[in-house]
Amino acid sequence: MWIVYVLKGVIAFGVFPATGTVFRIIYLFISEPEEEIDTRSVFKDYYKTNFWELNKLGYIMTALLLVLAIDLRISQAYIGSYFVHYFLLALLILVLGTFLYLFPIYSRYDLSTFSYIKQAFIYFFSNIFETIAILLGFGLLLIITTALPILMIFAGVPLFIIPTSWFVYQAMKKMERKREALEEE
Repeated sequence: MWIVYVLKGVIAFGVFPATGTVFRIIYLFISEPEEEIDTRSVFKDYYKTNFWELNKLGYIMTALLLVLAIDLRISQAYIGSYFVHYFLLALLILVLGTFLYLFPIYSRYDLSTFSYIKQAFIYFFSNIFETIAILLGFGLLLIITTALPILMIFAGVPLFIIPTSWFVYQAMKKMERKREALEEE
């Protein structure tokens, strides 16, 4: 379904809504395992309803990544300052980490555009173990899909989204428990 909806969005405008919708469906499976989910209708409705917001979030983050990547190349080629280079590299890692948490947070909470980015940054920064687990999961999946490329055809996008969603869901539950404990005090 991801491929169909990416094509439906004329590729450039379909990638982020389709990816965000897959995160939403995986989130529903993880958070409500006993519920019966009509995947097709949820995919269609969520994709349509959140099309512009998911594109806005995706392209804001992509623009940040591109600017930082270009700045990093310019710094490396022309400036030659280790301080500037490592500063830009750290910013790039922060933006990538924020991007990692963005769609799972979008699938759970109802916030404003920049609040999603802020929350994704906070979650990335406060949940180092979950972030490391996600990255290790990506590494393991890259090894497996390199050895068995047929998996990418049958389960490509969800294969990478499932561990991300699960670990981010654990991080969200942990943060919500902390917030509740603070409110009770």
